[in-house]
Amino acid sequence: MKIHQVALGSVYQYILYSSVFNHFIYILYSSVFYSKPHPLFVSSPSFTHQNAQFHHLLLFFFSFSFFILLISLSFFFFFFILCLYNSSWMLVRMIQHVLLIHDIMMMTSLSFVFCLFFSFFFKIHNRSREI
Repeated sequence: MKIHQVALGSVYQYILYSSVFNHFIYILYSSVFYSKPHPLFVSSPSFTHQNAQFHHLLLFFFSFSFFILLISLSFFFFFFILCLYNSSWMLVRMIQHVLLIHDIMMMTSLSFVFCLFFSFFFKIHNRSREI
């Protein structure tokens, strides 16, 4: 397998994971921010902007993940251009290490978002049970 194929596959894999992650955070953010919920949460009409802290944390995670996306993409394209001109496995290893660091950061922030989402969901569920 050629070095260019490995580097390009790593970049494609990164773009796919990041776009799925950012879309998931956008769904949660739009559901909290707008009075009309996202189509994914139409079955839960009480999922609106009742909790301001949850809204601000989702905004933070959305902007944080988008910032990581931009920085990582600039690194990847820089390393990929270097790979085109200088065929060394060391550059591919650097790309894979940047991918690994980014995946760890994304999984950490994704676990925080899941914890926030489920805590908010259980608050709504308990509130509707009391009524």
